[in-house]
Amino acid sequence: MELIPGFRWRLLREFSPAVNFCRFERGDTIYDDPEAYFLPWNEARKKLAISLEVKAPERAKGVAGEEASVFNANWSLPVTVQITDYKTNSTATIECAQGNLYTALWEGDPTCLRSVLPPVPPTSKDLLKWLNDQAKAGSLSFHPLNKLIAGLDCSHVFVVPGDNQSLITRQKVAELEKELSLEFDIKTRQISLPEISDPDFQRYVPTTIISLFGVNTSARCKFLDALKRVLYRPGLTNKGEGARFSLSRHGVVIEKAPLKEKELVCRSFAHGGIFPRLRYNPARCEAASPALITFIRSINDDCPNAQFDLPPRCSELREAFALKGPMNRCQQGELTKLVFECPQAKIIKSWHEHVQKYFLENDPKTLACEIPVWAAPDEDPILKELIPIENTQPFPTLTGHIDLIRFSERLLWIWDYKPNAPAERFASQQVYLYARMLACRTGIPLNSFRCGYFDHGLEATFNPSQLNHRPMPLTNL
Repeated sequence: MELIPGFRWRLLREFSPAVNFCRFERGDTIYDDPEAYFLPWNEARKKLAISLEVKAPERAKGVAGEEASVFNANWSLPVTVQITDYKTNSTATIECAQGNLYTALWEGDPTCLRSVLPPVPPTSKDLLKWLNDQAKAGSLSFHPLNKLIAGLDCSHVFVVPGDNQSLITRQKVAELEKELSLEFDIKTRQISLPEISDPDFQRYVPTTIISLFGVNTSARCKFLDALKRVLYRPGLTNKGEGARFSLSRHGVVIEKAPLKEKELVCRSFAHGGIFPRLRYNPARCEAASPALITFIRSINDDCPNAQFDLPPRCSELREAFALKGPMNRCQQGELTKLVFECPQAKIIKSWHEHVQKYFLENDPKTLACEIPVWAAPDEDPILKELIPIENTQPFPTLTGHIDLIRFSERLLWIWDYKPNAPAERFASQQVYLYARMLACRTGIPLNSFRCGYFDHGLEATFNPSQLNHRPMPLTNL
């Protein structure tokens, strides 16, 4: 006999869906002694003091929506309960809210059926928000929960709130443990909220749990990539997470000694057989655009690196459509001058990366270089039209790397360095895709961007919001 933990009324595990969604339906019969379910009625009746039988609502075919949202919505919906007292051999029918019935089972007190409807208790979704807020404020280290996290004695711990009656939680926990164990010696622990000495935690629904996944590694990115292989689920519709992915929507990464941000930050990635280096100036980015620096700081944690090994890429998709609209060209400008001045000595790795690094170190308007961007079809109607989609899962995620982002004339400029810019036929399409993807990632309107490509003798620029596209390969602007 398996019971649902946290409820004073001893509930069988078979009532998990009703508890998870706070929806009890016609036919649900709840005995105060669960042994009665397994005995002949004449014996079972002797064990019972009280039973609750739900008379309404009727049974639904299915439940649609995110679990916590459905729980909250159902809390105040009506339910009709027949309560039977076997000691007095009496019955009564009570009309109340689903939340009253849930509370009666939680507290083990049938009088809650006749009480004023209590407030909706916070769920694991609320606990996740609290964890993220505490982590950002640096306050989690002072909370009793931190003692349990530190007890794993790991350099990195992924903290995942969930619900022990949720199929989604159980699947997520199992998949994370399986994926992490392929690359690490992992330590896991599942914590029920009564284990945490914080009275506020007792307000949460009693089935709330916290799962811990700890590893000892110096390869932080490898740990994050393993998490993202499980949690990143691009979809064609907004019902899927799409490319609006963030680890913070699933849990919180706790590190023993998180890295401090430097004046110039460099992050390396393994993308599609290459190893691009994101570089950025945090102070410049923050002054130019809070939304941009928020995105750039999140890349290390949230970038779905495995998707960069798969098609489509901007450099491939750019030949699948044509653009029409105003394009400006000049042979001498700020960028051409910087390329011309870029010293030929001490070239690092490649001339392309050398130019990027020179701009970031010597041009006060350059904010970042080699910025990974990505987007799924469900994020942008134009991308949905352009990205080839087959009837298979997962849906494709468009990926690319922006060479340079500059801030000039109160606008963010997206630039692509092309060593032979005059000969380029599809450069504008490529940068146009970058702009649309960056708009998806940051929430910055497309008309706040300007785009261009350049070399030592040409700057070609355009406003991406003023261009029209046609899905056919024509001569570039």
